[in-house]
Amino acid sequence: MSRILVLAPRAPHPLDTGDKLRLGQVVSHLAARHEVTFGGFVDGAADAATQALAERCKEVHLEVLSPVQTRLRTASGLLQGDSLSVSVLRSKRFAAWVEEVTQRVRFDAVWTVSAAMASYALTGRAAGLRRIADLCDVESERWLQHAHTRGGAGAWIDRREANRLQALESRVATEFDATVLVSERESRLLARQVPAAAGRLRVVDLAVDEAYFDPELRFKPPFDVKRPSVVFTGAMDYWPNVDAVLWFADEVLPIVQRAHPKVTFHVVGRRPVRVVRALAERPSINVTGDVADIRPHLSAGWVTVVPVRVACGVQNKLLQAFAMRRPVVATTAVLDGIAPEAWHRELRADSAEEFAGRVIRRLGDRLAFEGREYVQRRHSLARIGEQLDALFD
Repeated sequence: MSRILVLAPRAPHPLDTGDKLRLGQVVSHLAARHEVTFGGFVDGAADAATQALAERCKEVHLEVLSPVQTRLRTASGLLQGDSLSVSVLRSKRFAAWVEEVTQRVRFDAVWTVSAAMASYALTGRAAGLRRIADLCDVESERWLQHAHTRGGAGAWIDRREANRLQALESRVATEFDATVLVSERESRLLARQVPAAAGRLRVVDLAVDEAYFDPELRFKPPFDVKRPSVVFTGAMDYWPNVDAVLWFADEVLPIVQRAHPKVTFHVVGRRPVRVVRALAERPSINVTGDVADIRPHLSAGWVTVVPVRVACGVQNKLLQAFAMRRPVVATTAVLDGIAPEAWHRELRADSAEEFAGRVIRRLGDRLAFEGREYVQRRHSLARIGEQLDALFD
């Protein structure tokens, strides 16, 4: 058994985003085999998250990050020329706790989540430990993709952030004992950016709880299952998801409606921003907001769409739909994040016309392909457990 210090930008509670879901899986696996101390941040009250983590971890330290602090630290980062991601998570109090706990506890390793949190292990006592950085994806590349799809000051800020993060990712990958990515694609991308670190890069796949996302489970339908339906799931305050549903609603759905006039589009996800909420004014679109369980919507939908045009890493929403044997249509940006299979070509579409054509075909044949078997082979909890054990054994 090892003593492991985990430093994360957000506590994995509630499990309402992909990054929290992955972190929760990692912490659960490590805590079942090792002694884990957890440090991180929360956006709201810390009590529930602290209690949830305390059931698995030896010690928990959480700091509340308020919206006012986020805005102030972002402004400070802009003025000082720092990475905004790092500025938001920069805390003298948190740094002092890291220094204190590493002096008090003889840790065998520190596991940091994101490049921003890795900065807490670049100096001080944590720098003397075995260091593993879970970057998940190459975040700097995501910011570059954002810049390419936006204009004006937004694009300038995105490129600036990409440059700052790329420098930090390079330093972390070079100095840490291992850097973890969520897919082979992300690993190859970072290896091209930091050739000297190629031998230290490892992959820990994104996992899906196949028992939870089980197609044999039965749910009360949240909408009329006799009417053709298309479902999108994801956090609706996340810009790539917002771009995806707006593009589908404006460019793709009208084409689908020519073949299926009664088709409905269901946008399922927490915190929909104003432009997404406005879509609900259209008679064929339903915006749910936060739901306790996305599975009834996935189960009831005729087709699941993942029209995300700016994508890094692996999309949870894709694997969850696969696990539940749902017919899927997705963009190249999404499908390129996972290991290729011959049947993926039947899901792939990028132009509005092509995407609509795929959706129309799936509405007609309801064909689910081999998604669940794929998840069981490559994205099971057992698989990521083996990958984590290899890192710490």
